[in-house]
Amino acid sequence: MKEYTLMSRGKNPEACTDQSPHPDRDLIAEKLLISRATTTERFKSPNVYRAAEHLYAALYHPEDIDSLVEPNDKFPDRLDILKKPLSKNPLTIPSKEEFIAMLRHAMVSEVEFGECLSDDAQSQLRYVMEKSEHTVIWTDGDAEGVSEYDLPGSKEQLKKLAAAQVYNRMRRDIAQERGVDHKDVLSVIAIEGKMKFIPELVEKFKEEEIRRIVIIEDRVKNLVQAMGLIRETAPEMEVFPIWVRVGQFKDKGEAGKTIDEWEKELHALSDISGLSELLEQNNIFETGIRVASVFDLDGPLHDDDKRKKLQTEAVIRMLGENGWI
Repeated sequence: MKEYTLMSRGKNPEACTDQSPHPDRDLIAEKLLISRATTTERFKSPNVYRAAEHLYAALYHPEDIDSLVEPNDKFPDRLDILKKPLSKNPLTIPSKEEFIAMLRHAMVSEVEFGECLSDDAQSQLRYVMEKSEHTVIWTDGDAEGVSEYDLPGSKEQLKKLAAAQVYNRMRRDIAQERGVDHKDVLSVIAIEGKMKFIPELVEKFKEEEIRRIVIIEDRVKNLVQAMGLIRETAPEMEVFPIWVRVGQFKDKGEAGKTIDEWEKELHALSDISGLSELLEQNNIFETGIRVASVFDLDGPLHDDDKRKKLQTEAVIRMLGENGWI
């Protein structure tokens, strides 16, 4: 497939600008968010290529939606929104291949993902990295794609980390202070199906004589599953789970426990700013035990609502500049 970049064509003089937004801006944004959500539901992690396929149909071929997107009882209006036509015809309808290429570029390479990492998140991450023997960023990502459906990956999670250059700067500085390789300070698992790497991760920690793992997540089910896998792999390993709720109050109970029960057992925080205080209160780094820390990326560290807004803006800008809406 030919790859396209936003720099390969000039702005369309008739395209909408930020000063004159497209009349269907909100509808297009909703179509994009739904298109992405459908891939996460289907594959358990996002796939930008499939999201682009769904958005292409939603904008130009709504008659194809029923064959592409499954209904969801939680979102009964989903198909109606995807099928809803734009109020005016676009200047140009691109080929599907061109559309997908440009949308992947806009969502992954035209977004300042560093803006999603707040000052609070940076300071809390720095505190934990300095105290931990090893820190891991552990996130489901659109990396290799979904081979069984012949869907390529787009390296979205890795782009997020690269854009926020503070990660490399932190691990380089701490590595120099300790006189170790930077990979021994911070490593990254950013790929589809992050849970499958838990046993390998635990074995690595055992080699480093780590006996306590702090795991920071924004989903109860992920924490429950991760704790179970750690205990299966290394029952002698102590786990200190932290549930960063980031405003999510619709989580259902897991494994027969209520949300209130999980809040207590999983050391729930409303946001990342209280992390260091929680760890100090529980003497996590003060007992002479070697500690490793595992952070989920989206939610605990990166503001996912901000990410959605930035990607939506990048896509709508790209569509407008090309006269595709």
